[in-house]
Amino acid sequence: MKCFDERQEAIFKELLPPHNRTVAEVSLEEGVSAAMLYNWRKKARQAGRLLPDQSDDPEGWGSQYKFHAVLGAAALSEDKCAEDCRQRGLYPERIQH
Repeated sequence: MKCFDERQEAIFKELLPPHNRTVAEVSLEEGVSAAMLYNWRKKARQAGRLLPDQSDDPEGWGSQYKFHAVLGAAALSEDKCAEDCRQRGLYPERIQH
């Protein structure tokens, strides 16, 4: 179901920086229940995706996900790290080790 995967990816992009939209906002706009979005996010995290929480942290990233981002970046060259950060909507300086 390629169309379904593309829709999930588009929705995940709305949850990520620089948009940082809440699940409730995306749910209303996309016509998908919030419970379904939480389920998609949970499954994506179990598959190794780093997706932010909506927390008090201004970036919406919990400490667990920041740790995984730093850990993943440690094995990358500077150029690859910058590319990975751009795709996630992060600044490389935020996760440098």
